[in-house]
Amino acid sequence: MTYVSQVIDVTEDSIIVKRTIKGGYEVVKVRMPAVISVELGVNTPRFPDFERLQWAQSQFKTTVWGGIKDLGLTEDEVGFKGSLTAVTELKELRPRERLRQFIEGSPEEIARELIKRLGLK
Repeated sequence: MTYVSQVIDVTEDSIIVKRTIKGGYEVVKVRMPAVISVELGVNTPRFPDFERLQWAQSQFKTTVWGGIKDLGLTEDEVGFKGSLTAVTELKELRPRERLRQFIEGSPEEIARELIKRLGLK
């Protein structure tokens, strides 16, 4: 499901989403499992107003960890040693060369050649 702007409901066997379409929105029910992509800007951060900021600071404690020992981890569980994957090679791919063809002549000749090349006649 593409261009999802809002997830309305999720159940074991389906998901109901609001998605953007040309000229508006539509609400769609999709069977699970489903893959959805979200609309650009859906995760734009919003800053809380002063009252909500005060409430959040009083209700939730911020925890700052000093290192892996605070998380109960060992050196072998983090970083390169703890990684289950390894990058063995990096390649930079060049963009494909586009086929460019120039048609010269009068506008009528160009139109005839274009129709011929596109197989329209």
